[in-house]
Formats: sequence, C-alpha cells, structure tokens
Amino acid sequence: MKSDQNQIKSLEDEVRRLKFQMEETAIIQAEKDRLENEFRRSQKRFRTIFEESAIGKNIIDDELLIIKVNRALMQTWLPGRRTIREKDD
Repeated sequence: MKSDQNQIKSLEDEVRRLKFQMEETAIIQAEKDRLENEFRRSQKRFRTIFEESAIGKNIIDDELLIIKVNRALMQTWLPGRRTIREKDD
C-alpha cells in the first residue's frame, strides 16, 4: 500500500512538473512570436524608408561593395535607368 501511495505521489509530482514546463514553454513561445513580429515590422519599416527615401542610400557588404541602392541614388548615378547589373555570387 505504501508503495502505491509513493507511486501515486511521484506521478502527481511529475504531472505538476509537466504542467509547469508547458506553461513555461507557452510563455517562451509567446515571447518568441512577439519578437519575430517586432522584427518583421522593423524590417518592413527599414525597407520602406530605404526604398522610398528621397535621399540616395546604399547598402554595402563586409567587403565594402555596394549590394543595393535605392531609387533616389539610382536616379542620381544613372538617370533614366531602372536597374543595374547585380553582382554574381
């Protein structure tokens, strides 16, 4: 009888532990989702500012090569052109 009670207590403890872990996982997942949404909004704001700016802007890589320019810079450097050749990888 004592063994059965110990086993029941052990199982109840395990259930409590698992419930706690599920709650913690839900909290972590909610924070992860919030951060991902915040990141997506930030990226969208950056793209909008970069692309729609009246001031010429460019993005460079770690080798200081220009990898992207906005429309304003394109019009300044190459009036009348809509695109420039992209770098081959």
